[in-house]
Amino acid sequence: MKTAFISKSSIAHNISEIRKLTSSEILAMVKADAYGHDVHIVVPALLELGIKRFGVATLQEALTVSRLGAKWILIMGTTDQYEPSILDELALKGIRIVINNADFGRFVLANTKKLKAHIMIDTGMHRHGILYSNIDSIKKLLATFPGRIEGILTHFAKADSDEEVTRTQINRFMSVLNEIPREDLIVHAANSSAIYNYPEVHFDMVRPGIAIYGYSEIPEFDKKLKRVMRVEATVSDIREIPPGEGVSYGWRFIADKPTRVATVSMGYADGYKRILSCKVWAGIKGKTARQIGNIAMDFSMFDITDIDGVKVGDKVVIMGEWKEGSIWANDMANLAGTIPYEILVSFGKRVERKEIE
Repeated sequence: MKTAFISKSSIAHNISEIRKLTSSEILAMVKADAYGHDVHIVVPALLELGIKRFGVATLQEALTVSRLGAKWILIMGTTDQYEPSILDELALKGIRIVINNADFGRFVLANTKKLKAHIMIDTGMHRHGILYSNIDSIKKLLATFPGRIEGILTHFAKADSDEEVTRTQINRFMSVLNEIPREDLIVHAANSSAIYNYPEVHFDMVRPGIAIYGYSEIPEFDKKLKRVMRVEATVSDIREIPPGEGVSYGWRFIADKPTRVATVSMGYADGYKRILSCKVWAGIKGKTARQIGNIAMDFSMFDITDIDGVKVGDKVVIMGEWKEGSIWANDMANLAGTIPYEILVSFGKRVERKEIE
């Protein structure tokens, strides 16, 4: 058995911390199955907290969030997936789209009378959006579809780490806003890092993502947040190996003394990344156990030589805290050379999500 426990009280705490920083409307990012936390748990929890607006990446995500009761959903991914025949149906569900390309934006809006859209301005992310300098295209969209363009936005590339780049992006975005009538537009730009670092870009709405789930690249903000997901697995076998014998594929670990080993039901098919082999640790009976040998598809092994009383069926804290220690997504990310986002979304469907208070 492997389970990810999703804490509603931690979500509530994090939303409270975000609200302390801004009076702007909150658009909660719940793409990628709520950053791996399960939209079926997270969206109802956010609705209970008074969150009314949600951001996703795909049409299917938007439809799922709609079925969970959300009435205002913004699809922030690419728009090449839309068939004209369904556009008005999406509008009736409270779904709106982001225009990342002027030509396709005109095509989509010309084929629907109800669907609302937000224009993405590329100020330096250089991924999607109409380039900030292409002001004529932006003005033409607004003039061609009066009342249909509901919002205008940009996205910051380095709001957590580079003020010069971020200030450049802010100035470029402001240059667009100064050229267009914006009285009836929802203006939004701030992701989790910008909410903390740049209050001047909170505008009408902010878009927290990773902060909802308890993480921030900004240490001061990170300390104020509570982790939402804890992951547990179970001990499936125990054995003792003699000196000179190895563990798991490739014998990456070889014992230099008699070593008790616990096999745990968590592998890279569950999202416990193989690159973490021999680098991570876990909690067993309140003590810290070092992971040894290569992490396999379905199992990983831990040195329990100095932990008394471990038996098959015992719980193992793969991500979380225990009496003598802790390990979280940011710790794993540092060891794997990646970011907490990737760690969180990697825990797969074989890891059951369970809501807790």
